[in-house]
Amino acid sequence: MALLGIAGCNLFNPTQSVDIASNDAAALTYEGYLHFQKTEYGMAREYFERAIHADSSYSEAWYGYAKAIASMQPGLNPFELVTLTKSSSTNPFGAFKAMNDKDAKILSNGIDSVMLVLDEFIVLDTTGRTDKRVRFSHFADSYSILCMAQAGLVARNEDLDLGDILYVDQNGIHIDFSSMGSSIQNAQKIAGAMAKLGKGLKADKDKAGSVIRNMMPDSTGDWLTDKAYADFTDHAANFMIDKGEQLEKIDVNRADVFYNYGNITDDDGDGCVDEEVIDGFDNDGDGEVDEDPRSQAVNVTDMNSIQYTTNIIYPPVKELKMVGRYESGDVDIDMNGLAGDNDPDEWTFKNKDYSVRFNNGDHLLKFAFKADFFSPYFMNLSPEERIEIKDAVRHDTDPNNIQYSLQQRQQLIGGCWNNYDETRFRLWIMSRNAL
Repeated sequence: MALLGIAGCNLFNPTQSVDIASNDAAALTYEGYLHFQKTEYGMAREYFERAIHADSSYSEAWYGYAKAIASMQPGLNPFELVTLTKSSSTNPFGAFKAMNDKDAKILSNGIDSVMLVLDEFIVLDTTGRTDKRVRFSHFADSYSILCMAQAGLVARNEDLDLGDILYVDQNGIHIDFSSMGSSIQNAQKIAGAMAKLGKGLKADKDKAGSVIRNMMPDSTGDWLTDKAYADFTDHAANFMIDKGEQLEKIDVNRADVFYNYGNITDDDGDGCVDEEVIDGFDNDGDGEVDEDPRSQAVNVTDMNSIQYTTNIIYPPVKELKMVGRYESGDVDIDMNGLAGDNDPDEWTFKNKDYSVRFNNGDHLLKFAFKADFFSPYFMNLSPEERIEIKDAVRHDTDPNNIQYSLQQRQQLIGGCWNNYDETRFRLWIMSRNAL
């Protein structure tokens, strides 16, 4: 695949003479392509830029402008870029981490320069302000490669592994924001790149699955068919856009509530531990969605219910499975003294059938009824007041200066605090977790 390759064989109509001093966008664009074909990229860029100034809706000028800038960037070789984003079975996305600082900086600056142009053009295209001769969808696959490389370089600079953040298993494509490190600033940078990647994938659904597949180890072909890759990629793209934009906008002081997946910690102060499921719904009844979530790997997708999720961000969840640290049976999600197989209510939806949950809007897990977030005091508060109380409680962790007693937490919040005894309460104060 050639980076930013020609989207059509007849992008412009050449003229016998070109008045380079005119404000004719078509003539200026044609002159730009003449210089581009001679590898005179600086001159080509100048003509494309003049064409855009003459007519900002002239899509062929934008396209040429991006191609010229891409060709001017040292180290931005399209074929090498595809190779960099191709994973190996042993070290997914390891090529970015292996780059030396100088080469990584050059590549990062080059990609950023191209993305500035493409992002501006994409806004014009998706809001109907171009002539539509060249569309975002024409180069969406190349744009996705650039986005993935950009995310890989951000992850490299923050000493993170992109292969831990974006991965595939038998249940689909996953984006695990818990692997973005402890800094919300780092998470926001990667999330922003992932959100743009999602938009690129959605711009051409036919190519999206193959783009993602190229980024995954070859072994994933044993798990997913081409159609399954395409189906899951569309949902993964929605997820990247939604969560990426959410993290970019979220209050940094509370971002850990939403991006620390499966850390076996009460991140939001309701006394529960990893209580939510990443499905876009409120699973515990406290009024928030996807807060303090479990690892995304617990979700078993129900592809038979895919028709219910045409315009929904998340693939339908058929059921939950205990994986990783949850399998040991010592992670007590609702803190009632039971865990794992001994407390199936922590792992079972009230309505097992996704289509029923979708139609009636009830995505609660069974433990939520026993935890009782429906206490009169908590339910009568506004959403902002509920968050304010939970936020105060989650920061109340000094064992020598406890501000909210167990009894106060039960009265003010309820929820899983109703399941605590003094021993479990002391454990929470010491570590905010269930181990």
